[in-house]
Amino acid sequence: MISSTGSSIIVPLSADVTTANVQDNQVYQGLTSSLPSITLKKMHYMIADPGYDDQHLYDLSTDLGFELVCPVRRYKNTPSLIDRNWLISINLH
Repeated sequence: MISSTGSSIIVPLSADVTTANVQDNQVYQGLTSSLPSITLKKMHYMIADPGYDDQHLYDLSTDLGFELVCPVRRYKNTPSLIDRNWLISINLH
């Protein structure tokens, strides 16, 4: 599903239902191409689950004029949010 936020309201813009053996990244282009051009011009971000975390989809989104945002997968060695912010602050100084 592709959604839009205009403050705190989330409005579905496009959706597709597939079987479990179809990967999310395989349907992304179809979902985005079904959106009206006026909607694409107004979009800044597309928020998607980790199944869409694919460099080709980031590039496609950039070409369409918006940024694809996927959550980072958390592994046992991934620092917590506080640790990541601390690491970022160290690198900025």
